[in-house]
Amino acid sequence: MNTPTKVNTNDYAVIIMSCDSYSDVWEPFTKGWDKFWPNCPFNCYLISETIPFHHKSIKNIQTAKPMRWGEMLLYVLSRIKTENIIYLQEDYILREKVNEKELFDYLSIYESLEAAYLRLLPWPGPDRLHPKFKNIGLLDPNSKYRTSLQASVWKNDILKSLVKPSDDGRFESWSIERAKNIERPFLCILRNGVSDDINHDGPYPINYYATSVFQGKWLKEALRIYKDLGIKIDTSKRGVMNRIDFLEYHERKKGKRHLRYILLRLIKRFIDSVT
Repeated sequence: MNTPTKVNTNDYAVIIMSCDSYSDVWEPFTKGWDKFWPNCPFNCYLISETIPFHHKSIKNIQTAKPMRWGEMLLYVLSRIKTENIIYLQEDYILREKVNEKELFDYLSIYESLEAAYLRLLPWPGPDRLHPKFKNIGLLDPNSKYRTSLQASVWKNDILKSLVKPSDDGRFESWSIERAKNIERPFLCILRNGVSDDINHDGPYPINYYATSVFQGKWLKEALRIYKDLGIKIDTSKRGVMNRIDFLEYHERKKGKRHLRYILLRLIKRFIDSVT
């Protein structure tokens, strides 16, 4: 790989956020990792609480006790001293070889603009184009998902300043107000497709299926992808989304005020009440 000289891999660390209750997802994740990013040039860490994780190139950071997502992340950020963090989660399914050249090109832009954040999967995409770079956009201060937890690059100290110990997955919503006054730019790569579903776009530098586990259950489409990759999944621990759950998931991505989402929520509550 011809790495641009202005990008120093020692300035970055990859964290794969997880927890003990998702330990069954680690093996399929790492099989995809070994297939599509076996020689990742950064130091990589998978985060757990008390269950150890072993891998030839991904280290394990344990918190030694159960913690909320925010407390865990702050614990990790205080121990990783790199200036920048590449944030991933254990239920992202790598789908093809990571394009390191393209990734480093984006990191070069991120560094040249002294950005706070760079979203590597445009879900959602940027609010407006950058005036100088044609393949990247800007996220406005009031952007709904300015701090999305899709694959992204963060300034370590800025991410640390936005996280509170009590945070959970709703950090994306709670951190909007916290991030408004940060003057450094928040960046996002541009969409590379016309589908309504980001999972059918691409390719992107880190091309992955976003969120293979939702509300604690496997998504059927994620299981199909793993099957195509030759990776077997044991679904006995968490189960698979039923049809109502699946439809609700897709309508949820359109927004909680969408009529079909509201109807599906009502149907699901009725079914739960009589079973």
